[in-house]
Amino acid sequence: MEKRLIEDDFIAALASEFPDQVSVEESAVLIGIEIVFDALDRAQQLGLRLAGLDGFRSDPDGLYPMLDFVIDLSPLIEQRAPLSEQYDSARKVLRNWGEGPDLVELVLLEP
Repeated sequence: MEKRLIEDDFIAALASEFPDQVSVEESAVLIGIEIVFDALDRAQQLGLRLAGLDGFRSDPDGLYPMLDFVIDLSPLIEQRAPLSEQYDSARKVLRNWGEGPDLVELVLLEP
């Protein structure tokens, strides 16, 4: 029996509660911007390290990465910054995105 990862459990629980806001596109799990703060809170509570966020736009023609909406938090992980600092940094940037992405991919790492 294969051991399930915390991240898999997190995604399954989020998709169960918000089925219209969570989608899997190839290898990426995309979360609607409307619930991104809920998702961050849950991931932080589980102790998942946050390496970054990637923003995407969707329209009837497809899904498009938004290169202006990428957050790289890996330096905080490398510096062994507290978990709260990773999440607080992401929340701060997200609040300033304004007319940003429709969907966000959380780049998570196991504790």
